[in-house]
Amino acid sequence: MSEIINNEGISTQEWIMENVNSLPYDAVSLGQFISYFQSSFLLSKKDLIHYVRLTIYELLNYGAKPVIGAGILEKISPYDWILQEQYGSTKEEIANNIIKEWLLQEDPAPNLWEVWFYIPNEYCFNPDYYQVNKDGVCLATWIKEFIEKQRKYCISLSEIITELQNNFDLSQYQLDYFVRMIIERLYYQGSRPVVKAVSSLSGQYQWVLQIQYGLSASSVGFRIVKKWQENRKSNFEIEQIYFYIPDQNCFIPDGYKEEIDDWKFVIF
Repeated sequence: MSEIINNEGISTQEWIMENVNSLPYDAVSLGQFISYFQSSFLLSKKDLIHYVRLTIYELLNYGAKPVIGAGILEKISPYDWILQEQYGSTKEEIANNIIKEWLLQEDPAPNLWEVWFYIPNEYCFNPDYYQVNKDGVCLATWIKEFIEKQRKYCISLSEIITELQNNFDLSQYQLDYFVRMIIERLYYQGSRPVVKAVSSLSGQYQWVLQIQYGLSASSVGFRIVKKWQENRKSNFEIEQIYFYIPDQNCFIPDGYKEEIDDWKFVIF
């Protein structure tokens, strides 16, 4: 495919290399180069996918890895970024899986600012997604199977935490990260945070939807883990939180409307 030059005189290859050359100084956002390709080169969907793939290849060739911001970790964390190993190990796997997620977005203007590319250093936390426990079970496989088994049933936050602790030797940072990952993936499967119905609602409903944690997977995962971090010494709060697919047994507040501009994880 031949190079395309925009009305500013910048070619597609020059824009790709501009992103690559900024890596020694800062992370590069997936949303940054997709948005620029869309607005400045007016590409067809096929061409846009092609140039996004080339950009990812060049970033990976330079030593960058896909990351997300480390905001989910505790405030005392020394990290700025969290390595995202779930996209694969080869550049072809990584590019294919990131593009697959991007194309799954339902909203015309999806949130593409979740994934960045960064050259790992001491400020980049590696959660070790593919670690193997003493029984020879890979964490990535365990999470996938755990979600498939639990998504049709009600599960508590404390159960998620306990199951991870019982099956893998995780640091607190790792535990926080993987608890959030499971919450987000349960959300994508249809589960929502709920508490048991009490008083006047208990006669008609079993559960009450908890909208204060947000209306998207990333918001819910982030806020619940932050609440847990603030209450490490007391399990009172987390023992009340469950994840459940809302039905006629769940009270849903009037005016409830979910956001659709959220990042979707593909379970590889």
